[in-house]
Amino acid sequence: MSCYMIYYKGGAKMMNPVLSREEYLAIRNGGKQRDRIKRIRAGEEALKTKLVQMNYSCLPNEDGTLKGTTRMSTTVGMDVDHIKPEEMQAVRDRILQKKDELGLLMLEESARGAGYHLVFKRRADLDQEGNLKWASELLGVEFDKGAKDITRVFFTTTAAQLLFLSPLLFEQEEAKSEELRVKSEEISIVNSQLSIPPSTLEGTGESPFPTHYHGIPFTDIIRKYWEVNNRGFEPTQGDRDTLTYQLACDLRHICGRNFEWLDQVIPCYDGFPIEEKRAKIKSALSSEYNGFPMRLRNVLSACASAMDNGKLIMDNEENAADEEQLSIVNYQLSIKRMPQGIRESIEAVGPQLTMPVVTAIEVNPKV
Repeated sequence: MSCYMIYYKGGAKMMNPVLSREEYLAIRNGGKQRDRIKRIRAGEEALKTKLVQMNYSCLPNEDGTLKGTTRMSTTVGMDVDHIKPEEMQAVRDRILQKKDELGLLMLEESARGAGYHLVFKRRADLDQEGNLKWASELLGVEFDKGAKDITRVFFTTTAAQLLFLSPLLFEQEEAKSEELRVKSEEISIVNSQLSIPPSTLEGTGESPFPTHYHGIPFTDIIRKYWEVNNRGFEPTQGDRDTLTYQLACDLRHICGRNFEWLDQVIPCYDGFPIEEKRAKIKSALSSEYNGFPMRLRNVLSACASAMDNGKLIMDNEENAADEEQLSIVNYQLSIKRMPQGIRESIEAVGPQLTMPVVTAIEVNPKV
């Protein structure tokens, strides 16, 4: 099973797992999703590309990217589109009536309201297209043949368009061939670890989500965040509720709007109970999702400047070391071209006293 939200990093599509029904619903209703669906159905179809994107058919590459992955999950995402308005209800009823035979895990109306997206359990004996054909024949509907790749993403609607959802959708597992089934116990252990909140993995050296953003550690980002926005003071008992909520609202823009990722990144300040901190994160995720916040933009700029300054200092030090090494090489080459007596005199005093010795020889050639 799998459910991944898509986000962009450096122009590449990245995948973040959605691990619970609560998180899934918060993402579907977050930001401007509801407003955009309303406008899309009123005719502004170009807004569809601004909706949240999900993938249900594959697992990410090792670096978290979507493109080119060959790791199938145990679920299949299917796009059933261009259904006649008068047939929409009948198709919906047929899918729900056969949900057990199909292994249905999710059913939603598409953004334009002219079709459905569904997710079902993968048949291990069939490839991706074979699974889509099997489901198509079972349900008596045509699937979108342009959406048969495992990396295909789906533009997500809101909770109002969600018709069916199984908790099994959020269990992550890679589809296995018969030869790999002996490793199922190991995979189950990995899956159980992925379902544990990141805070319980502290001290194990494991991190289910990236710990850096564009090369900047989240710890540095948060430290700079309070420096820029709160005069360097971290939240205390008196303001930790408000400031933790504010921090979560801003960081969600670089944490894929993912609850588990934010839970990993944001500390419990000044004795803040972890459940209360998580409640603030959930509230932040369900709040209005607008453009990239200026507070965070300023922080990232400050972090980048600090990194550039540090790199400049290191570059200067490296250049100085290179120049020193070059002068030593030049010195060694120069003394090799001098007469034997002068060369021995220079070698005896070293590079620092070379010029005084040469000058003395020029002034008093008999030396």
